[in-house]
Amino acid sequence: MQNTLDAIRGKKLHLSNFKIRHKVGKGSYGTVFAARHRQSGAVCAIKTINKARLRTRGAEDLVKREVDIHSQLRYRGILELYTWFEDSYNYFLVMEYAPGGELLRALRQEGPFCERRAANYSAQIAAALQYLHSKDVIHRDLKLENVLLQANGKLMLADFGLSVSLPPGTQLYDSCGTLDYRAPEALGGQGYSREIDMWALGVMTYEFLTGRLPFYSEDDAVVRERIVKADITPLPTSVSYLAREYVHSLLELDPCWRLSCNEALLDPWILEHCQRC
Repeated sequence: MQNTLDAIRGKKLHLSNFKIRHKVGKGSYGTVFAARHRQSGAVCAIKTINKARLRTRGAEDLVKREVDIHSQLRYRGILELYTWFEDSYNYFLVMEYAPGGELLRALRQEGPFCERRAANYSAQIAAALQYLHSKDVIHRDLKLENVLLQANGKLMLADFGLSVSLPPGTQLYDSCGTLDYRAPEALGGQGYSREIDMWALGVMTYEFLTGRLPFYSEDDAVVRERIVKADITPLPTSVSYLAREYVHSLLELDPCWRLSCNEALLDPWILEHCQRC
């Protein structure tokens, strides 16, 4: 496998070098397909991003930033970007293939996860975020669609289209990402930093345990109002006390009191279940 991937990594390629197979995902700016490199037989994923759509939305810089950031990331819990190329109409990002698909699909098919599985998944994401934050990178679009499953059940973070490099002590003020996962400070016009990723981890962990979103409403205005008040739909009584404490410590209104990556990994609920994994 290593030799076949070496035929892709860092190489200047063309779409004719690949046999495109089925669609595996779709985002705001691109569609992802499973593909096979014709010369080596290596299986990969190719994200196609339409240039005209980027121009229409004034987002031409997003692809360059995504490539600049993603190409520097080397961690077992982060999908690898092998290379990229372009033609007159599209950019193409050639990435590691995750055969298990989106975590959202697994949750919808299987229903709420048991606490051991939920804790294991939450810990894997926290560890990947710890790596990202150590590189001064904020993901900014964490959600179940952007977490992928490998064949061995391990998770990988994907889609760095909204990610930014942000040195410690600095803040951002723009609002981006999926509303249901946005942190209160990113909605209220306040400055925000890496703590928004931890809030999103709290939303995802709530989903692992319940199969639902913690601030759900069909009205976006109501969702915003609930988020800025941290008005969480109560967790079911079947969820353990430690799990409740963990989720609420991530969905903390004040980002200064929110769990950091390291604190999340050392949380009693995580340690109780992940020591046996």
